[in-house]
Amino acid sequence: MTSKNKSNDNMARIIRQREERTCLNCGKTVEAQYCSYCGQENIHPKQPFHYLLTHFIGVKINYKHGLWSSICTLFRSPGFITKSYIKGQRVSYTDPVNMYVAISFVVFLLPFLLPHPKKDTDGTPISKHTQKHSTNTTSADEYNRSLVKRVEHWGDEEAMFYTSEYFKNVKTVAQLDSIQNNLPETKKVNAFAYGAERKYLSFREKGLSNDTILDKYTDSLEHNLTKFLICYLPIFTLFLWLFHDRRKWSYFEHSVFTFYYFCFLLLLMIPLELVDFVDEISDSALLEKVEYCMMGFVILYSFAYFVRAHHAVYAEKKNTARMKGFALLTINAAFMFLCFVCYMILVGYLLH
Repeated sequence: MTSKNKSNDNMARIIRQREERTCLNCGKTVEAQYCSYCGQENIHPKQPFHYLLTHFIGVKINYKHGLWSSICTLFRSPGFITKSYIKGQRVSYTDPVNMYVAISFVVFLLPFLLPHPKKDTDGTPISKHTQKHSTNTTSADEYNRSLVKRVEHWGDEEAMFYTSEYFKNVKTVAQLDSIQNNLPETKKVNAFAYGAERKYLSFREKGLSNDTILDKYTDSLEHNLTKFLICYLPIFTLFLWLFHDRRKWSYFEHSVFTFYYFCFLLLLMIPLELVDFVDEISDSALLEKVEYCMMGFVILYSFAYFVRAHHAVYAEKKNTARMKGFALLTINAAFMFLCFVCYMILVGYLLH
């Protein structure tokens, strides 16, 4: 028995099939497992609880369309799945949207499965200085008393961040508001700098150090990165559409290429997350260098992969495909950088 048949048998044990041949949805006669009129599966309406957990991943992605084999093909043959999907071969591999959703779910879940080790008991990141102190204390009470004392003096020990000379040495939101309101209209600090300073001081008033605020910000950036990529998907597709013959290639076909390429990018983020987690636990200088090397490799590999996949899908002359691929990457890199700056500002604004 093949692995695919075994998988189907396992799912058959999980899902309770109906013996009756009348479709519960439209009332027509069901000739096989699915109704030929409405497409609903002929299963019992009362299923075990784990059916909810296994149905989407097990049936929709893995068992029917081979998510793992699709991922292997995605890495082994750049552009092959995209060409197959566009040609109409859509059963052998996971479709682009389902694959993107599944991989995004894993990438989104990973930071929660591998929590940042430098976190306090309430989930708030603490500075390395405070962490080192915690190892020297003899009891939890002593550590808590020391932490409170440090919080009280953080404003004196650390340099305060300020966005304008008018805000230098300001330590509270009330002081900041007073200065901004009393400045002449021609000298008032712009709304962006004022808002950033106000946000920063509100965290300092809560007793957070500069290291803690930076940790909160970077964590928020990482956790929302998948949302940023989703928002950039149509923009990436638009550049592909503009660079190719619009009579031959539709926006839909370009979007298939984009979804599979972004699946590839998300998959490259998983080993980076794992190495970062091990690095934070071990606090090893060697692992930190390895992480930076991996980041450089991922950037170069993603560029090279795009050029190969672009050439394979659009079937242009090699030099033409390379020139277009390089131009597309350059334009997207510049535009993505601008979008990422806006994303960083938005994350900072929504940080709480």
